Amino acid sequence: IHTAQMKDFCTWLPIGGTVFYIIYFINWIINLILNPQHAYKSIIFEKEAYKNQRNLEYLDTRKRFACFKFK
Repeated sequence: IHTAQMKDFCTWLPIGGTVFYIIYFINWIINLILNPQHAYKSIIFEKEAYKNQRNLEYLDTRKRFACFKFK
């Protein structure tokens, strides 16, 4: 799922992989300040991945930038 998330940014920007990691890090820092005990699992990319980790067909039906609906 993280690979698909990164591809969303790579098709949108030439430096998409870097943008993915920047958003990931900023989101983690904000969550660390707001809710330190759950900072990692509160990252939008992780929420999408955890919610769909057992759904083997998820990547076939996943919409681009689906991670942003997990705010």
